[in-house]
Amino acid sequence: MKWSKFISPAEGTRFVAGEWNAIDDRFGLKMKAGSMFKQWDGFRTKAPQPRHPQDFIRGQKERIGTPWNRTEPDDVFVN
Repeated sequence: MKWSKFISPAEGTRFVAGEWNAIDDRFGLKMKAGSMFKQWDGFRTKAPQPRHPQDFIRGQKERIGTPWNRTEPDDVFVN
């Protein structure tokens, strides 16, 4: 495994008071936690993706049935 992709000299190795290093969930890069954002699915990443618009569409409930119906008549037995 190449560890060089986890260590980016511009982001992860510098000191910033009150900051800590974190791994980007989408790209796997090491960066400061203050420069990361929370994505809609819970991932922490530098460039979050927007949620797909069709995730918010809800279907309409179908009314399956007839407006009126007739019940079947009772059986009549003659002895």
